Amino acid sequence: MNDTDMELLRTAQETCLSCEGVTRMSSRYSSAVDGTLKNIGLDSGVKGVRMSREKNALIFDLYMKVGYGEKIPVLAWNIQKQVKEALELKSAEKIKEVNIHVQGVDLNE
Repeated sequence: MNDTDMELLRTAQETCLSCEGVTRMSSRYSSAVDGTLKNIGLDSGVKGVRMSREKNALIFDLYMKVGYGEKIPVLAWNIQKQVKEALELKSAEKIKEVNIHVQGVDLNE
């Protein structure tokens, strides 16, 4: 993974976290698998974001937790829009997809 890819991953993560309603990024794996990936050098260090290439386009998968009471379809649409716009400013490559994976709801305390 090169520096440009890392910058895109960080941009996607920061933009997602800046969206109202997102409480935190979450891992797509269990903590045991995360630890193993990190130990063998396959972990990007950017939690909750996966990027893949398909032909000449980028696909992003974002894994997150949201706050209780959020309207998830509306929130997901807003995240997709904001993340795609931020990535298009940073990359000359086409952004084909921004997929949202809500992995849980955090209760307000």
